Amino acid sequence: MENKICTICQIDKPLSGFTTYDKIKNKQLSYCMSCGNIKRIERLNKVNPNRKIKVKSLIKFNKNEYKQKWYQENKERIKEQAKINKKKYKEENSDKIKLQSKLYHLKTKDKDKEYREANKLIISNKRKEYRKNNWGKLFPGATIDVYEWVGSTLLPSEWSSQADTTQGLTLGISGQPKFPDNSIVSVKQVYDNITNSYSNVYYYWVKNSIIVPNAKNRRKSSYEVASIIADPTAYGLEFAAFISPDAVALSNVSSLLVGENISLNIGQDSVAASMTNSIPKHTEWLILQENNENSSPNALLEKKLIDSLLGHDSVGNPVPDPALSLRTRYGIGIRPRQTFFKDRITAIRNVVEFTNNVLINELITGNYDFINLNAQEQIPNRYLNTYDKIVEDNNELTLIDTTVFQQAKIQCTVNDNGQVISANIINPGFGYGTLNSVEGGYQGPTFIYPEFGSGINLSTVVDNTGAVIDVIIENGGTGYINNFIITSRPQSVIVVSDDINNGGWTQYVYDYSSKNWIRFKTQSYNTTLYWNYVDWSSSDYDQYRIYSSIIGSSYELSELTITPGQYIKINNSGNGNYIVIEALDPSIQGT
Repeated sequence: MENKICTICQIDKPLSGFTTYDKIKNKQLSYCMSCGNIKRIERLNKVNPNRKIKVKSLIKFNKNEYKQKWYQENKERIKEQAKINKKKYKEENSDKIKLQSKLYHLKTKDKDKEYREANKLIISNKRKEYRKNNWGKLFPGATIDVYEWVGSTLLPSEWSSQADTTQGLTLGISGQPKFPDNSIVSVKQVYDNITNSYSNVYYYWVKNSIIVPNAKNRRKSSYEVASIIADPTAYGLEFAAFISPDAVALSNVSSLLVGENISLNIGQDSVAASMTNSIPKHTEWLILQENNENSSPNALLEKKLIDSLLGHDSVGNPVPDPALSLRTRYGIGIRPRQTFFKDRITAIRNVVEFTNNVLINELITGNYDFINLNAQEQIPNRYLNTYDKIVEDNNELTLIDTTVFQQAKIQCTVNDNGQVISANIINPGFGYGTLNSVEGGYQGPTFIYPEFGSGINLSTVVDNTGAVIDVIIENGGTGYINNFIITSRPQSVIVVSDDINNGGWTQYVYDYSSKNWIRFKTQSYNTTLYWNYVDWSSSDYDQYRIYSSIIGSSYELSELTITPGQYIKINNSGNGNYIVIEALDPSIQGT
């Protein structure tokens, strides 16, 4: 057989009769005996894939033969490249090689403890490298959304269509509403003095606005805040990340480094680690006896608890003292004023929830005095004449026509003894109240008296327009030197339910310089706003049992025929509340 070069193994040896035609190269391909057999089997496998023919020995033989020939031809080049790769690997992984070498050495000597430590060190280094490269990165698909509460005359859908457009940015419209379909939105009606009508103002959440609102201490937009949180490194923030107990990663500090002059100082509060520190740990303990009503916290701790919950002490000083550092702010100290709680609002919530869980199981109404629970500061007596009108809410206040308001002026004449002997109306004023009827009209406003002299007391009468029509000298006073002019107080209104004051009453005074109502006095306390009645039931009450009778008052019980175990509902137990009672066996005594 003729010797030629085999197409596959490229070895000069006798060829088989098996050939193929390469359409791409446009030539006939010849194969040696071994390679030809392989090609034949591959063709048979394609024709009948269900009956595979294995050619493991032939393939192995040809591969080895081919590898040997190729290696002989490229032996020198392979050795040279291996030397280069080995040297480069050693340079780039010197620490790793040392650790692996040590690991292998320890492992072969069966030193289990040292082997585990070395292996742990390798794993720890890999974790630190991973944390350094991925610290603070967002999980794939996650986003940072910062929402702002905005008020606008636009609905969320209208805001969404204009947001971040050229025209929208000019009007301060940026960011997408959380609910652009108008499904969740708060609405407030505001009275417009110009149009004499109400208009709607819509309040809703807007995401990642690029507009910085005109608010105190705001310097960054919500979009910028979201960008900082998402990638503080890209934003350029300098920070340190403690990626493990013994490693810290620094970001954006390269500009601060000068050659090898690197110094990083990390401070640690040693209060928790050392009892010799001058600032003691907060470890105040008090042993109380369980289920003993006479075992209670001492007066110091009770006062400190109340002051910490209120946020101030009995004389109004803030608790904790704002001048205290974070390290000294917490404790039981009176001087300086320390606090129990880092989050006072959460502490109040916990106390209220715990108290409610206790009270819900106790029958309180009818067994305890509610004087303190119903205590509140009352609206000032109307006959003191310190205000002119009472309205229900702030909307009614805005409806009062203040354009006609005028203050009254009275000239007082003083005799040689320093007493006021007559009073003449210079300006009757306008718009004072008609709350209290008196002879000839309504009780008029009080007046602002001069600082010199004392004892003067005038009473006035106004007509139905609120203008002063009469002045009565109740007491002329003493110590006045010359004639003088006095001015009536500004108009004043009581708002019974002030939405700015949590529903308490507020006294407003009209300010003539700004032409607006100014808050003058607010209700200082109203205990009824902070509690409400709830239904109480005994532990054995069956809510599904049907009432056998429903009566108006307990006096009607004698008219009923009662069987033990029946429920009777009394609509008024004497305090306006209903009660449900169970009929007991006459032989059972008790309440």
